[in-house]
Order: sequence, then C-alpha cells, then structure tokens
Amino acid sequence: MQLILSTERVNDYGYRLLSKGGDVSDFLKNPLLLYDHARRMWENTEDIILPIGKINNLKMENDQWVGDPEFDSDDDFAKKIARKFEKGYLNAASVGVDIIELSTDPELMVPGQTMPTVTKWKLKEVSITDIPANADAVKLSYSGRTLFLNGKTSPDEIKNFFNSNKPTESIMKKTIAVLNASKLVSLPETATDELVEQGVQVLMGQLSAKDQTIQAKDAEITRLKAEAEAAKTNSLKEKATALVEGALSAKKIVAAQKENYIALAASSEEAFKAQKAILDGMKGYESPLGALSADGDETDEQRVAEYKKLHTEGKLAKLKASNPARFEQLSNSFKASKK
Repeated sequence: MQLILSTERVNDYGYRLLSKGGDVSDFLKNPLLLYDHARRMWENTEDIILPIGKINNLKMENDQWVGDPEFDSDDDFAKKIARKFEKGYLNAASVGVDIIELSTDPELMVPGQTMPTVTKWKLKEVSITDIPANADAVKLSYSGRTLFLNGKTSPDEIKNFFNSNKPTESIMKKTIAVLNASKLVSLPETATDELVEQGVQVLMGQLSAKDQTIQAKDAEITRLKAEAEAAKTNSLKEKATALVEGALSAKKIVAAQKENYIALAASSEEAFKAQKAILDGMKGYESPLGALSADGDETDEQRVAEYKKLHTEGKLAKLKASNPARFEQLSNSFKASKK
C-alpha cells in the first residue's frame, strides 16, 4: 500500500513544506522507517526502538512525496505495527526533516498560512504514526534545535521555534516595500510580523478579486467580439441578397442561380465587390418581341401608352433599373407628348 508522506498543504500550525524543496539523496542510502519518530521506548530512558522497516519506491508525484513501506518481519514490534497497518488501524505516515531554508516571501504564502514556508529541507526518516503528518505528528529540526509536533506542543513553542529563525531585517523591509508598492496595504517600516502577515492576507484577497474581475472582463470582450462578428456577417448577407435579387429582377440571372450568387457574394467583402462588378457588367435578358418593340417601327403613341401604364402600375423604377435604355426611350416619348 502506497503511503502519502508529505504534501504542500498548510498544517494545523500554520506552516507548510514545499515538496520540490525536499532533498532525499541521503535518505535513500538509509531509508529508515520508524514508529512515531521514536528511537527510545520512553522519554529519559535508554530503551532503544529499532527501525521497524524501510521505505521503497520513494518519489514525488502531483506535488506530494509518496512511498511504499516494507516492515521487518523478524522484529516482533515491527510485526505488531505491520498487522495494524494491514488491518487499517494505522494508515498514516509522517516525516522527520531537517530544515535548510525558510521563507516569508508573500508570493509563497497561501490562505490560512501564518508561519514561514519551508522552501528547502532534508528528509531524515519516515514514520508510521497514528496522527497524519500534515496535521500534527511532524518532527522538525533547524540549526541544532528539534521540535516535535505531536498534539501536545504548545503554540508558544511553535512560534518561538519559527520566530527564532526570522528573516533578516533587510528581507523584512523588502517584504514591507513590496506590500506597500501594491497600493493595497500601507505598512510602516517598523511593522510587526503580525501586521505583515495581515498585509499578505489582504494582498492575496485583493489579487484574487482582481483576477476574477479580469476574467469577467475578458469574457465580456469575447462576447462582444462574437456579437460584432455576427452583425458583420449578417450585414454582408443582407447586402449580398439585395444585390442578387436586383440582378434577378433585371433578368441578368435566373432564379436557380440566386442562392449560389448570394453565397459567393456573402463570403467576404472582397468576394462581394467581385460579384457586384460581375453583375453590374451583365445585361438583362430581352426577348425578340421586346427587341422589336424597341426598334423604329414602334410609334410614339405606343411608347406613351406603355409609359403611362407602367406609371400607373408603379413599375417605372423597376424598368429604369433593369433596362435603362428602354426607360429613356419611353420617358422621352412621354415628355415630347406634353409639349
């Protein structure tokens, strides 16, 4: 059964370990598996608890360290732990680490975090424990000092452990300067750790809100662009339809060609211009009888009568668009009749 040994979530004491900062090179040479970080049976005694096994297949995946426990089948105590593990009574692991570097960089802080981020650490041992590693049972050491987080550790002990390794004054001033530069908080150079932590939380909240606003605006811009593109497409389709219907009325094309011409003209502005030039250059169909009626054998009276009839029916404009020469011929005859 694979065990989750360590993750990047904030534990109950307000700090967290960055998984990518773990150095396991030395541990792999001696992959100790202990029980609850203990090497002695009772405090202040010399009774030794030997390792109960080892960890195999140690690796980091999905920002967490995992491994497979192998118990010592020749050790009575180890067999007890193994039985409870196999039955599911003990199914949690914890790590013992040496802290190499701590950071109070606001960019590494996450919601709920009140203590520094452990950015570099060395794995010393892995323990089977009755309390999950990220909650309580963690063993830390730093600069020769050791801290057991086992559910009985007081908040003051934890605070003193981390505060004794505060960032230098220049780093703290830099942090304050970064917070003030955001214009979202305003801290004096002498701000306490608590004020800086509050400033970090305010900054993170404001940045989250701004990110949501930006996302909403991006979505609105995308929607408006889509609407504008749709309106442009519809407008071009309307222009193309009017152009082709005009050509159809002028008998430049037949009804069977209408949809093809509309599709071509509506495909782009360039295509519309090209189709317009083609249709404008075409002549409307004229039957042989129509051609005869337009020659010199037709009388002025006949042309005047046709002009009046078209005028009464409201078809003069249509004739002018489809057959400008015929319209001019009829119009001239009608004007002459008025003199």
